[in-house]
Amino acid sequence: MLSERFMFCGSWEMATHGDWLSINEMVSIASNDAVDGRIAEIIGYKNAAALDWPNDACGLFRSDRLSLFAGSDITYTRVYLLWLDEASEPELWAYDSNGEARYPNLDAYLRAVLSDDLSAYERKWHLADL
Repeated sequence: MLSERFMFCGSWEMATHGDWLSINEMVSIASNDAVDGRIAEIIGYKNAAALDWPNDACGLFRSDRLSLFAGSDITYTRVYLLWLDEASEPELWAYDSNGEARYPNLDAYLRAVLSDDLSAYERKWHLADL
């Protein structure tokens, strides 16, 4: 499903959880290379969340396991792709005003968004809660 998403469009501004990023934007963000003001703001929010939120995906996983899939240039809203061994698609970890949610793949994320299903936010994923 993820490959179909990138075949359909590169970036998508003002989508769910901020802007869906193109592959080139994802690479720029991963290397902290602010190619323009919007990307610089997204990088700033991502880096601040990584430092200030102890259960943020950036604090839990190595950088080679994560890609910022969507991010906002005005809020901490963002979605990471978490690349796990043996998985055909990455998990999506979403952060917004509802808290945080995890989805097994892009299809599950889109189904939840389209049906206004917030049940993933009710699950506790913090390491201290396991």
